[in-house]
Amino acid sequence: MAVLLDANDDGPATGVVDVARMSLSELADHIEQTHHAYLKSELPRLQPMIEKIAARHSDKNSRLDQLTQVYSEFRSEMETHMGKEEQILFPWIRQIDQLPAGGEQHCGGIDNPIRVMEAEHQHAGDAVQLMRQLTDGFTTPPEACNTYRATMHALAELEADLHQHVHKENNILFPGASRAAKSVPVG
Repeated sequence: MAVLLDANDDGPATGVVDVARMSLSELADHIEQTHHAYLKSELPRLQPMIEKIAARHSDKNSRLDQLTQVYSEFRSEMETHMGKEEQILFPWIRQIDQLPAGGEQHCGGIDNPIRVMEAEHQHAGDAVQLMRQLTDGFTTPPEACNTYRATMHALAELEADLHQHVHKENNILFPGASRAAKSVPVG
């Protein structure tokens, strides 16, 4: 059974959600209301924090300049990715979820867009892994300022939320949508 710690606007791991009992529509809503909402708040908040620590501490750790670049690209890609999910894929999944047996579905298959989203998830995971490497596991040097500490803590939370977010999509929502689409005849 897929019972996961939930994430909300304040960060990850605040409650328990039984995603296995949700309909596809409910799970898409849950992902948007928790993980996407969290990212929409957190991604822009972290950008100036990362830039600030790079500006103040890159003389002692030159990898912070690369962190700024990797994070900026990650943020841009995630914002675009969430837009595609919210505007195209999730509405399509909700449509499939609402179709009665024998109903008509959107022409074309849902598996190709799902594969694109999964590839983007892999790319996002690779970016977060690189950020983890650039920061020695999101650790701070002893002389680090409060902004540095808060930024590393926030990046670790972002990583944890992303793992839950991607798990819910790749392992529950997308396979469920693919199965449901295959069971609905194209009219």
